[in-house]
Amino acid sequence: MSGNDLQAFALFLASFAISLLAAIALFIVSRTSPAFKGTKWLAAAYLAGAVASGLRIFPEAVPEPWLVYLSNTLVLVVYLLLYCALLRVLEPGGSRPWIATGALVAQACLGPFLLHGSHAYRWRTSLMTLLLMATLIHICYLVLKQGLPGQGRPASIGMRAATGSMVAVLGLNLVFSVFHGLVVAARSAPLSPVVLEQMMVANMVVTIVCATGILLCFLWMTAERLQRDLEIQARLDGLTGLLNRRALEEEFAREAERSDRNKEALSLVLLDLDHFKFVNDLYGHYAGDLLLCDVARILQQTLRRMDLVARIGGEEFVALLPQTEKSEADTIAERLRQEIQLSQVALGRSQLSVTASIGVAVWHGGGDNWQSLLQRADAGMYLAKNAGRNRVESVAS
Repeated sequence: MSGNDLQAFALFLASFAISLLAAIALFIVSRTSPAFKGTKWLAAAYLAGAVASGLRIFPEAVPEPWLVYLSNTLVLVVYLLLYCALLRVLEPGGSRPWIATGALVAQACLGPFLLHGSHAYRWRTSLMTLLLMATLIHICYLVLKQGLPGQGRPASIGMRAATGSMVAVLGLNLVFSVFHGLVVAARSAPLSPVVLEQMMVANMVVTIVCATGILLCFLWMTAERLQRDLEIQARLDGLTGLLNRRALEEEFAREAERSDRNKEALSLVLLDLDHFKFVNDLYGHYAGDLLLCDVARILQQTLRRMDLVARIGGEEFVALLPQTEKSEADTIAERLRQEIQLSQVALGRSQLSVTASIGVAVWHGGGDNWQSLLQRADAGMYLAKNAGRNRVESVAS
């Protein structure tokens, strides 16, 4: 065995060991820590990578043209599975890996026709380069576009660093693949065995570096996603999924500063369900929870995207309305009142409904603060209660 052959064998063996150990570790993590999303898909990707490297360790087991075909196909399988893993971390329930799937299908269908002939290696490499380019660019686009979803807020610095590192690792693989493809495609004659062995060694070095980098970046992104999820959960009401009181106060501080800076109005709507204790006593807390979730749904569907909605008490909800004058806030509150009154929730054979008393207040800016704004809205809500309930009242000062 020549020096290059021995070096290639050692690199294939190292790649096989790294991929197999990573696959086993990720499978264990997926079983013991379900919160780490996508680890099962990534484990499958590393297992496919281990198989691809294992085929190269024992090349005599498969004829050379078919060995190349299987290796190339497995590489695309690896990136398809990586895409699926990243979807679980970055974009749950989002787009599908159509480009990665299409590249794999194209390689699987066209690859066998490029196994023989004087220029088979050239065309086979060109096809693989194009398919790999499309797949890697699509994965990089997913990572750069998505970063970290959630609550309309930008990704954290840590997530941006993690996604940037992932793109850098994938970019290294992309640059080398394009370079390799151009070198082969630009030559009219096949490369010498010595050059082919040297390029194979270089390819394995890049593969090992990228495999290690992808694993570290993925774990980094997953940790950032878990941290972000914990922060989001700390801001949300557990039953309705709306913001909680503390989160709304934080959002008010930002909106008040923006409204003061831009000289814009800022209104608050405080909503309390009428006779809600009677519903709980008569039908049970399960029925009450259904009504609360239904009211939360109405608030989210009726209000605008820029409005902020929170549940701040048992049956109390608040909507913070940026860029909204008193007259417009009154109109929005009345629309909410009507939607809540008309809505019905099925409970067995019964249809439950509820009404709401609503108070509206406008932030004055300057020395005005959250507590005074909420107190004025609360005073309006009690005016509505005292006037017969199921109505809207506003307090000017």
